[in-house]
Amino acid sequence: MQRISKLWITVIVLVSAAVSCVVYYAIAANIDAGNFELFKRAVDDHAAVIEGELDSNFDQVYDLARLFDSVEDVTADNFSSFMKDIFEKHPSFYAFEWLPRVKYSKKTEFELTARKKAILPDYYIFEKSGDKNIPVPARDEYFPVYYRQSRARRDFRVEGFDLASEAVRRKIIEKACDTGAITVSEPIVLISEVEKGVKAIMVLMPVYHGNPKTLQARRANLRGFTVGLFRVKNIFDESFRRKDSLYKSAVFDIQIQGLPQDKRMLYRHVPSGIVEHSKLNYVKTIEVAGLTLNIKAVPAMSYFSERRGLAAFFGAAGVFTIVSLLGGFIVSIKTYNAQMEIEVAEKTMYLLESEKKYRQLVDLSREGIWAVDKDNRTTFVNRAMADMLGYTADDMAGASFFDFIGYESDVKGQHSLKYQTQPWENDRMEVILRRKDGKEITAAVSMVFITDESGRYAGSISAISDITRRKEMDDKLKKSLAEKDILLKEVHHRVKNNLQIVSGMLGMQMDYVSDSRYYRMFEDCQRRIQAIAHVHEQIYLSEGFTNINMREYVTQLTDGYFRNFRIHNKSVAVKIAIDNIDLGIDIAIPCGLIINELVTNILKHAFPAESVCVENEQCQVDIAIHSLDEKIDKAAPEEKLSQSEMIPPYAQMLELIISDNGAGFPEGVDFKNSKGLGMQIVNILVEQLEGTIWLDSAARGSKFSINFENKRTV
Repeated sequence: MQRISKLWITVIVLVSAAVSCVVYYAIAANIDAGNFELFKRAVDDHAAVIEGELDSNFDQVYDLARLFDSVEDVTADNFSSFMKDIFEKHPSFYAFEWLPRVKYSKKTEFELTARKKAILPDYYIFEKSGDKNIPVPARDEYFPVYYRQSRARRDFRVEGFDLASEAVRRKIIEKACDTGAITVSEPIVLISEVEKGVKAIMVLMPVYHGNPKTLQARRANLRGFTVGLFRVKNIFDESFRRKDSLYKSAVFDIQIQGLPQDKRMLYRHVPSGIVEHSKLNYVKTIEVAGLTLNIKAVPAMSYFSERRGLAAFFGAAGVFTIVSLLGGFIVSIKTYNAQMEIEVAEKTMYLLESEKKYRQLVDLSREGIWAVDKDNRTTFVNRAMADMLGYTADDMAGASFFDFIGYESDVKGQHSLKYQTQPWENDRMEVILRRKDGKEITAAVSMVFITDESGRYAGSISAISDITRRKEMDDKLKKSLAEKDILLKEVHHRVKNNLQIVSGMLGMQMDYVSDSRYYRMFEDCQRRIQAIAHVHEQIYLSEGFTNINMREYVTQLTDGYFRNFRIHNKSVAVKIAIDNIDLGIDIAIPCGLIINELVTNILKHAFPAESVCVENEQCQVDIAIHSLDEKIDKAAPEEKLSQSEMIPPYAQMLELIISDNGAGFPEGVDFKNSKGLGMQIVNILVEQLEGTIWLDSAARGSKFSINFENKRTV
């Protein structure tokens, strides 16, 4: 018998060990799967940081293009001044360049002009032949480096180098010209850092004469390119500094999609001393300026081992214990099969021990357990429930559940328990429980109803949690939110007051200005400040803090003009026709300033001394804002197609119209290139709104129409 017992013990130990190993690896695999999902989310977050870092760098090339777009003749000082702070903020920048388009017929004239302007005393357009610079052969056009600002000056100069002399660069130049957008090259090695093998990317933004819309127009009106050279390693190193956890625990391969295998790799990051996971990796794809990047991340083995904890170990140990006990129980039955009385005694002892463990487990629970019979008399409470109410389990035995419910919960409790019409449906509710010391607590109760064999209510078991502190925290949070709303409202009120103070100070200063030109300049500034102040006043007076009702705002904004203005003894009336439209502050302020500038311009120039209004007709200014979406819905079927093509289907487009019946806008004057500050401000604000503006010269007087998108914020 001893030999049989030893054999069974050996079998039980081996089986328990095998099952424990299976459970351990199953739990570990489940935990690792969860951690891998966290790893993928972390990679997604890091990819977003990389995307933002690339956009931030590429935006500088775009901003430089806007400089050349807005200024016809950018000087070297203009170019250098614009670059002044960029290199400090973006360590990845290697150089910025301006490449003008030079046709063959203008080549000699261009080189002479560059020498006169001292770009280089011996400036000429050249290309590379080995290590030598040679004059370019005859071609239809060239794209030489004209201005160049690098991070650190070196002896090697490339001013005059024709980027179109190489096929790879020529290809990206043609692509940038045709698309009219920022274009990124494949990885290149910088000429001045060949020995270091530093990879870089070249980013081009085309600059045109005017605003060409078609491919042929872009090719015909190309003026040149702004170019940014970026060290790839610097860009990605900057992004990794913001994500230290992945920086130390994952291998990153960043490749350009669509290139040959030997040219795809853009960046590789391998932390020192790590072992890559051989079976897991995650690839995230991002799009930046037409460039598709595949970010492949391979976690280190340590990434999972550090996060696995002891759950798998304890699970395996528990299974080992259970299997061993079960095996021991079977062995016990086999061993003592002949001793029935002892077997019954052992089973009874085992059941008693199990019940004891069950009661101990329930007593150790942090959540209150409360069992009642069909008369709602207490049959069992665990230690946590008794402690929650300040009683002992013996004190509560036999007491009615309703004896412990506060007055506020009495009616609800009676309805849910005493008069339960369908007791087999579980119930969840909040009740007020009364402690032994008289204090009341808020508790969350989850009930499971018990029925007898005939389906009648036989009692219930409830899991009860003390949520008093949570309810108090909710009340504090609501109070805090109310206080923050008041504070935000006060901030807008003070901003409005401060702007009014600035406006008042300008008014006081105007008393000392004798020159009428300067007086008008102060007066215009004062009106612009008041236009912004009205926005904050509208927010202060409104229920929310995000949107402004444009009908009320424009009425208040123009009220002062038409109450105080009389033009050459003529009264000027205003007609406001604005839909019930709410705009965010970032759109309302530019709109208000545009209205301020155009209305001021009308009052100054549209109604001269000689009569321009029809006899018995009052001089009038019309201001209208309406939704183009509604206009398209109401249009005739044959008109809808042409109007719909003007409006993106995903946007709510608005139209702002300001018109008068006065003298009209002077003929031959391009309002988009006006030297007057007011019209310059209007054009800048329209560009800020990403809108379009045009002047209807066929209309009587002047009529400005502005279309822009109402970008809703949630």
